[in-house]
Amino acid sequence: MTSPIDGILESISVEKGDSVNALDEVARVVQIEPLWIDASVPLSTARPLKPGQTVQVAFSAPNPTRGEGKIIYLSSVADAASGTLIVRIQVPNPQARPAGENVQVLF
Repeated sequence: MTSPIDGILESISVEKGDSVNALDEVARVVQIEPLWIDASVPLSTARPLKPGQTVQVAFSAPNPTRGEGKIIYLSSVADAASGTLIVRIQVPNPQARPAGENVQVLF
């Protein structure tokens, strides 16, 4: 079996010899290089943003660092309850920081 992406094998959901249906999850492969950050950004801040624009990303403890990322996606639909828009930022991740880590995005 091969994965369509290069990444880290996070989990295997079946055992050798098990049968599975075509749409059953068999394994979870996670790609963290580059890292994608989905940020909920207030509409007033998100409106002037454009794909390709660079932003600063501050990673938190235990080893705080700053990096530069690029906006690769702006959602077309805002969340009316929070007044935010999802902005996806792609950041190089040579340190293999885990996905899901809290970060601060500086626009």
